[in-house]
Formats: sequence, structure tokens, C-alpha cells
Amino acid sequence: MLCSRSLTLALVAALGLSTLPLVSWAAVRFATVDMARVLREYDEVKRVAAKLQAQKDEYQEAIDKQQQEIRQINEELQSTKDVDKKSKLEKSKKQKLVSLQSQFQKLKEKLGEMEKEQFDLIKIQIYNEIEKLAQAKNLEMVTEKQWLYHPRQAEDITEELLKALESAPKSTPRKKSPPPQPKDPEE
Repeated sequence: MLCSRSLTLALVAALGLSTLPLVSWAAVRFATVDMARVLREYDEVKRVAAKLQAQKDEYQEAIDKQQQEIRQINEELQSTKDVDKKSKLEKSKKQKLVSLQSQFQKLKEKLGEMEKEQFDLIKIQIYNEIEKLAQAKNLEMVTEKQWLYHPRQAEDITEELLKALESAPKSTPRKKSPPPQPKDPEE
């Protein structure tokens, strides 16, 4: 009887304590942001993407020019009978190929760095605006909409965020790192 009574008391206490976090959690104000939509619709993202594409096209032109020079050397190699000239052309072709590979790698790295730098600035701008909205709305938490499985009580602030981003001055944002990104569950 004593054991049964102790077990009952322990069970009641455990149940009572287990509801405490749920009650306090229910009082938390939180919101979601549809980052895919923000990245699709934010004009700064479009501007940066266009700028990067223009740079990519410029680099591709330079690469195409070098490839055309290599094709011309190949044509000369096919048509010439002179052994000395063939040797010089082979050497020239090899140098141009090495140069092309090196240039391609450097351009690829430079473009990657530019892309990372530009999109890091955009992430900071987005994070700063989310922070301002969260403070203004007295939100405890803002999460990516795709990570919330049951968003019934969450306020979606995506539209407000887009308006705030478009109206914000396009100055260099303060260097505050955005929060760490959650890992994709599919990875």
C-alpha cells in the first residue's frame, strides 16, 4: 500500500512537472519567415545575381577567346608539314592550355569569393531586419517557415520583412553574423 501510494504521488508529481514547460512554451510569441520567398523576391538578391551573371559572362568571353586560339593552333597543326613549326605549335598549344586551365581556376575562385561576399552581406541585411521586426513585435523567436511542422500559432512575417528590406537604406550593413543555419534533414 505504501509503495502504491508513493508511486501514485511520484506519478502525479511527474505529470504536474511535465506540464510546466508546456504552459510557459505556449506563452512564447514566435514567428516564421519564408526565406525561399525572401531570396526569390528581394530586389537586392536579384541585383547581385544579375551582377554576378554579367561577371560570369565576361569571364566566359575571355575563356572562349583563348579556346578559339587553341582551335586555330590545332587547325595549323593539322595543315602544316614542317616538323619545326609543328613542334613550336605543340609547345604553344600546351602553354595556352596550361594558361587557360590556370585562368579558369582563378576566375572560378574569384567568382566564388565574390558570390560568397555579396550573399553574406545580404544575409546580414536580412538578419538585421528580422532582428528589428522581432524586437518591434516583441517576438521571442523567429524561425525558418520550412522548419516548423505545425505553424498554426506562428505569425508569418515574410511580407513585412520584404517591405522592410526594400525600404531599408542600401548602406553596408553592420557586421553581425547571422545565426547558424540548421542542417538540412535530407543531408
